[in-house]
Amino acid sequence: MKELIRRLRAHLRLTFDLAAASLFINILGLTSSIYSIVVLRRYLAVGLDSTLVTLTVGALLAVAFEFSLRHVRMALGRELSRQSDRELSEATFTALAQSQYAHMSRVGGEQFREAVRGLGTIQQAYSPFSVLTIFDAPFALLYLLALFIVSPLLAAITGSVIFFSLGFGFFVQKRMQIPAQNLAKESTQQGIHVSTLISAADSVRIFNWLPLLRNKWIEQQNLVENSRSSLQHYQNLAQQMGISSAMLLSILMMCLGAREVLAGHMTVATLIGGNILAGRALSCINRCSQVLDQFARASQQMKTLRTLATLPLEKEQGTVLANVSGKFQINDLGFLFQGAPLPLFESISLTLNPGQVLVVTGANGAGKTTLARLLVGLHEPQRGEVRLDDINMKQFNPVWLRKQMMYLPQEVSFFDGSLRENLTSLSPEVEEETIVKMIRKLQLGPLVEASPDGLDMPLPGGGRHLSLGIRRRLALCRALLGGGKLIILDEPTEGLDTAGCQAVSNILNEKMKENATIIIMSNAPFILEAADYVLDLNVKPVPSLKDMRMKEKPPVKALEED
Repeated sequence: MKELIRRLRAHLRLTFDLAAASLFINILGLTSSIYSIVVLRRYLAVGLDSTLVTLTVGALLAVAFEFSLRHVRMALGRELSRQSDRELSEATFTALAQSQYAHMSRVGGEQFREAVRGLGTIQQAYSPFSVLTIFDAPFALLYLLALFIVSPLLAAITGSVIFFSLGFGFFVQKRMQIPAQNLAKESTQQGIHVSTLISAADSVRIFNWLPLLRNKWIEQQNLVENSRSSLQHYQNLAQQMGISSAMLLSILMMCLGAREVLAGHMTVATLIGGNILAGRALSCINRCSQVLDQFARASQQMKTLRTLATLPLEKEQGTVLANVSGKFQINDLGFLFQGAPLPLFESISLTLNPGQVLVVTGANGAGKTTLARLLVGLHEPQRGEVRLDDINMKQFNPVWLRKQMMYLPQEVSFFDGSLRENLTSLSPEVEEETIVKMIRKLQLGPLVEASPDGLDMPLPGGGRHLSLGIRRRLALCRALLGGGKLIILDEPTEGLDTAGCQAVSNILNEKMKENATIIIMSNAPFILEAADYVLDLNVKPVPSLKDMRMKEKPPVKALEED
């Protein structure tokens, strides 16, 4: 219900229009009861056809007007749902795309995927039909009031059945919360198994994961089935209660009403008209109970979305420089993973002037990738600062800052779009000639030329069908097309063949001549030879920093030339 209230408060004009339309619709809903009572009392008493025609024409006009109003109200409901669903979808996208990376990584990818899957559940729960059902529910009191005027006894019977139905409905809703939470949790875990079966299909077969995964799958499926069975049990109770309450009301109305008619305290017309009013009142409540069941399921998804919405977003404002020289400083830098007993590294301090090269070495898990992410602003240090051109990088506009960097992550990724869109995401204005030139430098020409679409070739699934080496070269091409003064490369030769390593060598030599500031995470000997400084992350907790500037540096060369 909180989400419904939020939607209504966010669109007060539509809410007012819906409330007004619902009022008139439900007033017109009294037509059938009034018509039945008047016809049975007056027409049967006097037998004038003109009276019957007049009453019938009036009733038909009321029905036509009600039909038109319902059509208009549904259009208003669709507009309310459309605007609210769009706002929710955009808020989810913002949480996914603009939350600070460090906080996102603590949440976990599966929870984000579950949130996106839950959007459909939420949108279905708060559909126009559901919203209009809630608007109709309070008008059960209108029908009860009309029934009380006709017959206090029938109103008391109807009110008692409605009260019992509501109480049972709230009881069932309360009992459904735990199974619904368990089902959402177990479904998320099952989604992780599905992701493993799809993304690691080769490992499933090669390393004989099948027996282990089958056992986990069956165990998880049993948990899902148990939670779903419990939830369906309560849903069935709620549904059966709606049917049974309608039957109970009809029986009580006829039983007690017939005695009143026989005693002369009530007419048959009153009994029939009252029965129609009672049915309308109970129908409003029963339909509302069914909608509340959908709201209960959607509330579990809303909790996940609210958790994501609390993640701090990257700022959209900040310092922007007209020119960047590339001077890069690290002052007393330290980083500690949440929950870790010891820092990954600490007390790192150095200054890189334009044109200088820092090579960061270390074994697997030493922290090279973490340091790279920290230097580009994805992680935040627990201590110290990183400065570009003597300004703390936290002060810069993040979008502008990333355009000043050429960053190659260790795990490259692309989105489902064209090759051109992926390569020029940081610099959409770059000319095609420049793109082609960079592609050829990285020896990617055959890949592009083999496609009839050229640079507009699609990358379905983010290009996962491409080899690791090709993907890394494409990622390096994307970084270089950004044109920044600061270059940060995380394992640039990983997965590359000899030709790829040579292409990287040529690029590094070119960028050194252009006076770019270069930071490379690598243990490759030919890259170490070009270093001005070497930072060894194997030394803990304070990494060792070696000054290599006194050593004569040859050009970066991955291969011996013939």
